[in-house]
Parts: sequence; structure tokens; C-alpha cells
Amino acid sequence: MASIVANAELGIDYYSQYGFIKQINFLSLTGMSIDESILASVSKSAIEFSEDLDGNGVIDSDEVAVVIVFTHSGRSADLISKYRPSGPVLVVSDKDEVIKKTNCRFGQHGYKIESLENGSLTLKEKFKQAFDDVIQRGYRDGFIVPEKHVLAVSGVQELSADVNSCVSYVKPQSEKRNPLLYLNPGKLGFIQSLVTTRIHKDLLVKTAQNRRATKIVCTMGPACWSEEAI
Repeated sequence: MASIVANAELGIDYYSQYGFIKQINFLSLTGMSIDESILASVSKSAIEFSEDLDGNGVIDSDEVAVVIVFTHSGRSADLISKYRPSGPVLVVSDKDEVIKKTNCRFGQHGYKIESLENGSLTLKEKFKQAFDDVIQRGYRDGFIVPEKHVLAVSGVQELSADVNSCVSYVKPQSEKRNPLLYLNPGKLGFIQSLVTTRIHKDLLVKTAQNRRATKIVCTMGPACWSEEAI
């Protein structure tokens, strides 16, 4: 099942998905708070910064942008994940319960640090200290590579982004970019789906209209992925 989900994830149009979630929130009775609007834009930026480097129409795991968010309660990280960014959300907290909670949140991976409080440091110095530590750990764990864009989310008056959050962009160390970059990200991984219960021969053999020319007739789990089983 994990293999099926991992493969299916490559075909998601994150740009359209983000628009759908935001529209549903906009039409709700409660609307959207200022904090949520800012954090939703972080997710959108992560989607737009993702780059189809090999030009195959799919945003692979090594082509996505990374979000680093500092949080006391996990609230800011959850709001970013709510809008389904295409890359990992590295959650930095000094609370064990927040780090454990990342295991059941979309795209989140937790990193615990000793404290989010400034102590004797200025906010700028504390941010740099914590950010550099997370970058090193992210490189070690394979979440960050030199070509990736990184978005860091912190607070205006404190390191935690749970209240009055702000976003910093970290330029990648190298510029391996495809000429197709910064077009509408929705066009890079777009898949047109046809859902029907009326399956017949003509439907299966006629030319597909979507750009990938792929039809799913049935789904098979990893247990039958061998050539003999197929």
C-alpha cells in the first residue's frame, strides 16, 4: 500500500488541489484568519518553487521545495500542511508532543531543539542558530539538497510562527534549472481523469485525450507486481 501511495503522489496536481482547499475555506462560514492566509501562502509558494528539472511532467521528491517552520504548539505547521505543499514540512519545536504529532500530519517531519526562546541572543541570532542546525540535519536525512529552494517560517517577535508569522526565502546554492520553470505548476503534472462505471471495449482502446495517455483499468497491490503475477 505504501508503494501505491508513493507512486500515486507523483501524479497529483498540487496547484489545483491548493486552489480547491482554499476555495472551500473561503466559502465556509468562518472564513480565513490572517494567520491562516499567511501560512496558506507558504504552501502555495512551496508548490510554485517546485521544479520539474528533468522535464517529465512530474514533480519528483528531489525536485520539491522544502518548508522549515518553528512552532511551540504545532498550529502553524498544521495550517501549512492543510494546504498540501508538494514538499516536506520540517517542523522545529522544543516540545516532545509536537514532534510526535508530526507522524500523523501530512508531509511533516519533526526536529526537536533545546529551546525556541531567545535567551541572551537576539531574535536574528537565534533564528540563524536554529536554522543552520536544521539545515545540517535536513542534509543528513536527505530532505534538503543544494538545488532545493527552502522557505523558513518564524515569528515576527519570537522564533515560533504560531502568532504573527513571517516567511524567509533561502536561495539554493546551485542553479540547475529547466527552461520550462516558473510556468503554471499545474501544467507540469496535469492529469485529466475519467471516472465511470460504464467500462466497455471502445473506452479502453480509443486514443486517450489527456497528455499522459494513461488509463487505469484496475489497481494491483505490490504482492502481484512481479511479471509472473501480472
